[in-house]
Amino acid sequence: LTINTGHRSIRGPSGERFLSPTETSILTVLAEAKGAVVSREVIKRRCWGPMSVSDNALNRKLYEVRRSLKEITNQVTIRTIYGVGFVLETKGSKVS
Repeated sequence: LTINTGHRSIRGPSGERFLSPTETSILTVLAEAKGAVVSREVIKRRCWGPMSVSDNALNRKLYEVRRSLKEITNQVTIRTIYGVGFVLETKGSKVS
């Protein structure tokens, strides 16, 4: 998986998909965590700044990122750790 933040795109074995600026930010935050769990609040603060954002808005953006990932690779997923946050993982292990 290749993330191009400049073009807001991701590329994998099955092609390339373009993301919104917020979706790109979410994926970048999770990738930079290198397999560590990232809380909802950290994602909101890093991607939206001081603006108040609902959990529903974050969930919708996560859905779009997950859908885009699924379209280009079956090796990378975003796993929800209920009550804790989210982690970007490769099949069988965490992304490093």
